[in-house]
Amino acid sequence: MGRDQTITVCHLISGDLWAGPEVQIHALLKSLQSVPDLNISIIVLNEGKFAALLAEAGFRVKVIDENKNRFPGIVKQATAELTGRRIDILHSHRYKENFIATLLKKRCDVRHLVQTVHGIGEPFTGLKKLKVKLYDVLNDRATRQFDRVVAVSDDIRRELGNRYDISKVVTIHNAVDTSQVMPKRSSAEVRSELGIRLDQPVIGSVGRMVPIKGIDQFLAVAKMIAGKRPDAVLLLAGDGPQQSEYENMTRSMGLTNNVRFLGYRHDVADVLNCLDLFVMTSYHEGIPLVLLEAMTLKRPV
Repeated sequence: MGRDQTITVCHLISGDLWAGPEVQIHALLKSLQSVPDLNISIIVLNEGKFAALLAEAGFRVKVIDENKNRFPGIVKQATAELTGRRIDILHSHRYKENFIATLLKKRCDVRHLVQTVHGIGEPFTGLKKLKVKLYDVLNDRATRQFDRVVAVSDDIRRELGNRYDISKVVTIHNAVDTSQVMPKRSSAEVRSELGIRLDQPVIGSVGRMVPIKGIDQFLAVAKMIAGKRPDAVLLLAGDGPQQSEYENMTRSMGLTNNVRFLGYRHDVADVLNCLDLFVMTSYHEGIPLVLLEAMTLKRPV
């Protein structure tokens, strides 16, 4: 790039959730917004909180809803959005977006492709496993056309180095905007809302209710703790497809007096701040943002 030349960057992301990757990308883009030599836009494949927050922040956001458009239609609209704009860097974030990015590079004369790998894929069985395997094959072919692959941890970089040219894989750790991790209520107020006494030990975790988050292990820990401290309260904040399964497991383990499912919370910092101990039982993580948030709030982990 020339010294006085603006770098045009477009991010391509699903945005179907408001989870770790979306929170991280939102924080990153808000930070980069102050860099004068960057011209940033975003293509989002779902309506929702992520797209709304970016538009509210003043970014150029194009939503191409994957629930209303088939794959060729998404590519066609994305091509129309980028044609003639001299995109220097197209930055994608998941399998589908990686594949779309390789098509857009040829169609829209994109100079460089970059992708971020936010975590290693979740383990599946049966038909889902075969489907994910196919995605892996297509993604590997697409990734070989990328100029850089960003891993959010050294562990992920090492694994990616077994599949791609390690020289183009770099680690850029996740981070949190500490100014945004600010409790709005005291620990005592949150405990009062939840009906928890100040002298009760409170242990908790925050995350999606999916197998890779290891909620089954959290409940096993809860069983051990409740056996020694019957007054202990164990909080689980977050929702997801396995929530009812874990709630049934809690009942079968006789833990309904100890374990509480809080569902999706807008006040995660408040919940974290009321804990005596934050626990993460995931089977695999990259650099989980909620872990960094708990540390920011000086919670034992």
